[in-house]
Amino acid sequence: MTDLLEDITKNMLPAETFDKIMQLKKLSSNLDYQGLDKVVRSLSNDEMVYISRYFSILPLLINISEDVDLAYEINHLNNIDQRLSRVNCRQLLKWLLKKKMRLRFLNI
Repeated sequence: MTDLLEDITKNMLPAETFDKIMQLKKLSSNLDYQGLDKVVRSLSNDEMVYISRYFSILPLLINISEDVDLAYEINHLNNIDQRLSRVNCRQLLKWLLKKKMRLRFLNI
């Protein structure tokens, strides 16, 4: 999701603003607080808006992708359970029919 957001952002924003986003990400991961402070102080109001939107959208996209993944897993497990239930019902019916046939045979 991060790569997708970066590609979209790169195409929508001026190159200078996008470079600042990438620079902020790098400085943050390196725990360079003085570098972060320097970059943040140099931002214009418009850049602040774009950058804050970028960093607020990223966690939302990650949450959405996790929710979709979880929904897929639940759906997959539900489908497997339904198939297993059908198989188990069929096996149970076959077993009951065999038992019934044996009982009939013994009663004759």
